[in-house]
Amino acid sequence: MVYCVECRAEVNVQHVQILRRQHMQTTIARARTCMLNAQQRQKPYYDRKHVPSVFDVAADVLLATTNLHLRTTGTRKLIPRWVEPFKVLARMGSTAYCLDLPDCMHQVHNVFHVSLIKPYRSDGRTQLPPPPELVDDCPPGQYKCCQHGAFLMFGLLLSHG
Repeated sequence: MVYCVECRAEVNVQHVQILRRQHMQTTIARARTCMLNAQQRQKPYYDRKHVPSVFDVAADVLLATTNLHLRTTGTRKLIPRWVEPFKVLARMGSTAYCLDLPDCMHQVHNVFHVSLIKPYRSDGRTQLPPPPELVDDCPPGQYKCCQHGAFLMFGLLLSHG
């Protein structure tokens, strides 16, 4: 038993703990219902503009460079946002695709989320940087990118001094 200083009344500690637990449970339940109501309110707005991205097997897609660790002599703004058209090998679940990556990118996992790929249009609307070409004075698996003057090795742009 504990005595409350302000009211000089006897307070049962177990009773206070039970009240706090009940209050916490009702607060959590109320927060859950508010979250569900908000999700249901926002779902029609999302569904109205959302177009699901579905790619066929063997289709050409571009890969985003956002999660690739690219290093260059200049700033990151000058690195292309999308790289080479790659072939889709398979669909992995509802939101991931397996891509046919070149041998020089063997350390990069070949399954990517649908938000990191976009369809490649060969009608000329998408301007791509020139493809990397093999350089004779480089070790195997290392390529030189014509546009940036950097080496592309295992998916990484490495500056050459």
